[in-house]
This record gives sequence, C-alpha cells and structure tokens, in this order.
Amino acid sequence: MVQGMSTRKGTVVFLDEIIKEAGNVMHEQMMKNKEKYKAVVDPEETALEIGITGVKIQDMAAKSPPPPYTPPTSPPKLTHATSHSSWEEEKAQAKMFLYKCVREVLAGSMRLLSLRPLERM
Repeated sequence: MVQGMSTRKGTVVFLDEIIKEAGNVMHEQMMKNKEKYKAVVDPEETALEIGITGVKIQDMAAKSPPPPYTPPTSPPKLTHATSHSSWEEEKAQAKMFLYKCVREVLAGSMRLLSLRPLERM
C-alpha cells in the first residue's frame, strides 16, 4: 500500500512519483559510503535503477505467494574467499570461475524478472 493513497478519498500517487522517491532514498543511502559512491560511474542513474528494482520487487511480492528465492549473499563471500592469501592459486581460480558463473546465473534470473542487473553498486 502506498502511503497517502486513498481510492475512497480520491487521492492518488503516480508511479513516476514513487519511482523518483525510491531513487532519491537509494541515492541518499549510497552517499553514506563516500568511497564506494566515488567509484560508481553514474550514481544518480544507478540509484534510480536500484529504486525501480525495489518497486518492482515490492509489487511482485504483493501480487504473488512468496517464491523460493533468497537474496544473493554468497558472491561477496566468494570474492573474499578468492582474495584470501592462504588459498592456493588453482583453488582461487576455480572459485573465481564459480563466482563468475553464479553472477551470470543471477543476472539471467534478474532479467527474467524484468530487472536490470548492475555491474557495480
């Protein structure tokens, strides 16, 4: 339910307003980490894309029963594992290959849900 919206009272909130607000909220969140913020090529566009993704996911969640989906948390852990100095070179390369494969599968899954995967955020 969108705050401030009431069909009985005739108050509406347009989708473009919701998307702008979601983008602004994400942009503010991104600015909290100045180092990462500087590394993003187009932070405003990235924030807007993340905001749109959030709106889409919220809409899908409201319309359907909960899917068996877990947000991707393992790729960052794989990155850490491959950068750890105790891993042998061969194991590190295998883990990096696995990481790249997982990334491709997640990106394909996002595209199926009409979401645009980002290279960096």
